Amino acid sequence: MKFPILLSLFGLFLLTSCTSSRVIRPLEKKQTAFGADVSLLSTSPTAPIINIQLAHGLSKSTTFYSGINFSSIFTGVFMADLGFLYGLWHPKAWRPGCSISPRISGHFSSHYSVLTAIQPEADLNLYWEYLNREKSAKNFLFLNIRNWFEVEKGRKFLPNGYRPIISFGHRWQTEKMQLGVEARYMHGNFDAANYDVGNANNTLGMMFTVVRLF
Repeated sequence: MKFPILLSLFGLFLLTSCTSSRVIRPLEKKQTAFGADVSLLSTSPTAPIINIQLAHGLSKSTTFYSGINFSSIFTGVFMADLGFLYGLWHPKAWRPGCSISPRISGHFSSHYSVLTAIQPEADLNLYWEYLNREKSAKNFLFLNIRNWFEVEKGRKFLPNGYRPIISFGHRWQTEKMQLGVEARYMHGNFDAANYDVGNANNTLGMMFTVVRLF
């Protein structure tokens, strides 16, 4: 991986915090992906969330990535994440491929004037590939189980210390592009007294993704 790319990703994490962008299956070695997604959530029906993502394949099994929640910047909350995705095995016939993705996320809020939350996360991804018209690329269905933890003293946002998020989606892929759509469910165990009241509820959402591969 080239040093400027690594420096850029690290800089994104330092300047911001958590984002919902992510990689489902490993990129090819030395392959880079830049993309964006738009999320429509039931707890904020009039405010779509825009995320930006950058990823780079370190090897055939390992991908390094970072993401920014772009839309939150205009509300005074800066969100991003930084992590790795590791492919445990590739799909074969009806057997899904499997990958895991540990990362660190957090957010800085101008309302509190302090770094209010840094949380570890861990994803488990299952994905099923199938042939399309392009022999060099395969579409895939996926199931993502995201585990969001809060380890800060006092647990300002997650009273139980944990929030599960489940997504199911599909990606259409060509040699240079990837388009995706997914449905998401987030269990609502936020503490409404310390955070946005809407986030105390269970959340349903749809996400639309566009990724350019280099």
